[in-house]
Amino acid sequence: MCRSRSSHQARARWSLLPRRRTGFSLSTKLPALRQAEACPTCGHDTPQPAQPKPFTLMLVEKSLKSQEAFRRFFGALGVRMLITTNPDRALARLAEPSAPAKGIVFSGLELAAEAVHAFNAMAAHPDLQQTPAIMIATPKQQSLIETAQCDGRRKILFVPLTVPEVTVLLAELFGYQPPPPADKPA
Repeated sequence: MCRSRSSHQARARWSLLPRRRTGFSLSTKLPALRQAEACPTCGHDTPQPAQPKPFTLMLVEKSLKSQEAFRRFFGALGVRMLITTNPDRALARLAEPSAPAKGIVFSGLELAAEAVHAFNAMAAHPDLQQTPAIMIATPKQQSLIETAQCDGRRKILFVPLTVPEVTVLLAELFGYQPPPPADKPA
């Protein structure tokens, strides 16, 4: 007995889908997606509070090892990092009308004078004056730090970075709210 053509097409479509793994559920993989709860007084569904959306920052750093370390550090805080090695290119991208990031992080660890020059150029650029910037430096770079022009939108952080210090600075510059801790399965 021959099957109809439509059942062959349906079977072909289903065979292309990945097989479901045992133990997989949306509640275990995506804790932010939860069912709406019923209101105890009237019974209508009440939506869950909105989770803070991750935002994107641009990182300017030449060292691949440092790039990965910064990506992991900021990623743990829920911040997405776009990485470039050229400070001038990063400023040009941020000056575009559809900027890919909310702000920029300059690493003075490798770039030193280039990072400070770009950091200071943001204050004079009309499209970048309101864009927040963070410069990461070591306390040993005192001569560079003295030439950096800090204000309400441009701040300096010293290594080693700590989570509380960075969280406070991100909240001050970007209105950052740390993501809630993930529910751990029992």
